Amino acid sequence: MTGEIDLSNAEELARVVVDALRVHRPQRLRLDLDGVTFLGAAGARALLQGRIEADREGCALEIGSAGTRVEKVLALCGVRADPLPSGVRSGSV
Repeated sequence: MTGEIDLSNAEELARVVVDALRVHRPQRLRLDLDGVTFLGAAGARALLQGRIEADREGCALEIGSAGTRVEKVLALCGVRADPLPSGVRSGSV
């Protein structure tokens, strides 16, 4: 993902995640946020909703690398409940 995730597009993000889960039924879905420059509360809520839906579908939803600003929002909102996946440098987030 790239750009800003805010009120204007958070619903679309949630819909894309849910569609991917229901259509493809993956065991694992990884969202790379490295290109995201802003994550608003609505975006964080969409990611949390995606995690809940993934749990219901038996899928592990992973939040991949993210920039420093976005990483702070993930931590503050409880989205980053899992440790960084292997291969992600702690200095890069």
